[in-house]
Amino acid sequence: MSGKTVLPAKYSGIQDIGYNMSTKKENRIYPYLVSNNEKYGVWTSKGKWITPIKYDTIIPIFVRYSYDNDDYITILTRYFHVTKNDKEGIYNYKGKCIIPVKFDNIDYRKREIDENTTYSWFEVEKNGKVGAFNSKGRCIIPVIFDNIDYEEEEIDENTTYSWFKVEKSDKLGVYSLKGKHILPVKYDYISFDKKKKKIVGE
Repeated sequence: MSGKTVLPAKYSGIQDIGYNMSTKKENRIYPYLVSNNEKYGVWTSKGKWITPIKYDTIIPIFVRYSYDNDDYITILTRYFHVTKNDKEGIYNYKGKCIIPVKFDNIDYRKREIDENTTYSWFEVEKNGKVGAFNSKGRCIIPVIFDNIDYEEEEIDENTTYSWFKVEKSDKLGVYSLKGKHILPVKYDYISFDKKKKKIVGE
């Protein structure tokens, strides 16, 4: 230790709140929750601020990660769920606010599509309507629907087709995982036609 002060002694509290954030084995970066005047921010062991100290609560979100050419599975801290004045948002581990702090509720969701692929997204709610953002913070489903369901169909032992079923005013439609509007919201029933290998509505 060099004795150099990396965080000034002016805060009311600091605590370890998560796992390593780095995808490089040799470069460990740990997040710390810093508090002052009953507000919270996130600072790292490398001396970088991830969020400013202005939030009412901050909760880390963890993901499973496998290093390249290595079977070892570890846990990384990749996101931070923040709240301010009863509104919620998301920061990524690089310190970018990828979902603005304006939603009534945000849930992190993920599904293992196969043994090598995990798809994750954020379902958001505002004024009683729901939508979705991908893991990079791009809105893939507008926040106008009554309900969103992730659905999938196994085509064969090596292929699984996945999509989002959306509902509005008792009618159903479909979005792809990338945010493409596949079927308009006008159907009573949605299914996957294995012969045609596509989603159909009735």
